[in-house]
Amino acid sequence: MDRYERVRVLGRGSFGTALLVRTLQGAGASAFRVVKEVDLDSLDQRRREEALREAEVLKALSHPHVIAYEEALLVEAKLCIVMEYADRGDLAAAIAQRRSSGHRFHEGEAMGTFAQVCLALEYIHGRRVLHRDVKSQNVFLATGPGSARDIVAKLGDFGIARVLQDSECTAVTRIGTPGNLPPEMCENQPYDFKADVWGLGVMLYEMLAFEVPFTAHSFAALVVKICISEPRPVPAVYSAEVRDLLGRLLAKAPDARPSSADVAALPHVRRAIGARLACAR
Repeated sequence: MDRYERVRVLGRGSFGTALLVRTLQGAGASAFRVVKEVDLDSLDQRRREEALREAEVLKALSHPHVIAYEEALLVEAKLCIVMEYADRGDLAAAIAQRRSSGHRFHEGEAMGTFAQVCLALEYIHGRRVLHRDVKSQNVFLATGPGSARDIVAKLGDFGIARVLQDSECTAVTRIGTPGNLPPEMCENQPYDFKADVWGLGVMLYEMLAFEVPFTAHSFAALVVKICISEPRPVPAVYSAEVRDLLGRLLAKAPDARPSSADVAALPHVRRAIGARLACAR
């Protein structure tokens, strides 16, 4: 880690600490990066090696809407993952700012961000990587190459992602953010890539409604709501097309949800992608 100068702490979570650093050597000297430090002190050697292998999987991902992972290092009992820095913060902060100002996202804006994250999911799912915690806090915003008005959305924080190797393409470990958990995870059922599609739906709902679709005062009550209740309709200013999409993404049964590739192929999602590309030129 001698090649990096620590600037400040960006945040702390259950999976580690995120640091803003400045590179000191090489062609990218003085460029900012994010280092995620994950404490492995409580893990045995086998699990440490597993964590390092997972970080190696992240290094193999290369997509314009996925945060780039540059290297992974074991420093004493910490796994340090060096990744791209997004200079516009995260989507959760952008939503909070809009909520406080009372200015809703135009449908085109929301769909533009949604489409970019959908492309990221289509890409990682095609490589058999399951994110398991798709949410607005894990969508990062960066200034695009076109202009300061060009904002690129990038899916990141794959600290709990996993490559699925079994033939059923399902996982049984329940990991994620409580308010974003799909019904199958709440019920401790096996889950697959459709769990990420549910998270995509929660993210879109939050952009439109300025709140997550399900909230409660206890985890038990939240689980019941997620499994049997329907969210409040999003504001009527948004089109029936988007409302229908939300209904499909937040279907209780995983088999009733489209795949990320199916969502990316929808006409209104393709239009949003085209509009974003035109803006970037």
